[in-house]
Amino acid sequence: MHLQKITSQASPYWDSLVCIYLRSFPIDEQRPVADIARLLTEEPRYTMYAVIDDTSSPLGLLTTWTFDTFTYIEHFALSPEVRGQGYGTEALQQLIARTTQPLILEAEPPTDEITHRRIRFYERHGLTLYDYPYLQPAYTADSQPVALRLMGLGFAPSSPPLPAVAHTLHREVYGCR
Repeated sequence: MHLQKITSQASPYWDSLVCIYLRSFPIDEQRPVADIARLLTEEPRYTMYAVIDDTSSPLGLLTTWTFDTFTYIEHFALSPEVRGQGYGTEALQQLIARTTQPLILEAEPPTDEITHRRIRFYERHGLTLYDYPYLQPAYTADSQPVALRLMGLGFAPSSPPLPAVAHTLHREVYGCR
């Protein structure tokens, strides 16, 4: 299994990745697909990876933003058919190995078994769930903001810069000025 960088929607994996993306995230947590395609070619801080198996089939996707002081995982999803088979662990480990900066991501609050499992998955890989009030801004005028939690790896344990991280995400990722 490896991570394959996707640079445009001309990738042979594009349609499969879009399908996985749309099936994996609630509508309010989805960036419009046309915006993703634009970011791939116009935003150097944005990267999409396809999670590819040994037969060159796309199993999932990972999207990141690289800023001066941290890397943000915007979306990470595997096809439902391969979840629980270790591909997520391998993909996240490869991303962590490639990244020299602290990592941050948004996670749903732990309110049910599925969200508890997702958080435990990230915690097994060293990420910390922060007790910090965080609201993901709406992606579009038709979507709603989402109450989420921040998780991070590589920040100073006693004082992660969460207000600054949240400000950067709101300004640069979501376009809030």
